[in-house]
Amino acid sequence: MGGGHNITTAPTNPIINTAESILTLPLVGNKKALKKFTGDYREVSRFIRHFERLCQQHDITSDQDKCETIRLYCSTSVVEFIEGLKSFIDGQWDALKKDLEKYYDAALYTQRFKKKDLTEFVKKTKYKRMGDLAAWWRYARDYIKIGGWLKGKGKITEDELNTYF
Repeated sequence: MGGGHNITTAPTNPIINTAESILTLPLVGNKKALKKFTGDYREVSRFIRHFERLCQQHDITSDQDKCETIRLYCSTSVVEFIEGLKSFIDGQWDALKKDLEKYYDAALYTQRFKKKDLTEFVKKTKYKRMGDLAAWWRYARDYIKIGGWLKGKGKITEDELNTYF
């Protein structure tokens, strides 16, 4: 009867290894990569948080690997500094994070404003004419940047925030 052929075909959906690792980290300049850290105190804490998320996403869990890998996303001067730290040499990630925040003065950014900054801003802008709605919105954004931050840090009360506005 019919002499049909027995043909074996390859699977239509080949298995692709999607395991994340150090090897799959995005390169600097790639839109998925971290912005290169150059030592700016305003960026150090955010940079570390983003780096830790990237490590988590790429299944980088060892302290040693984190210490080695962070250098990929740092400027030459920052890399040279990191390589001189005991925390880096010993492969202690938590200690390295603390060192970076300490030596790049992350605390300076967390103490951005004082109550005096808000009162001076209000005095400075009190008699400025706001010619259009865009000027008012600009004032509101600047006010919230200072006042909202102070309120969020517990340095002024809700009543003070509303009174100065």
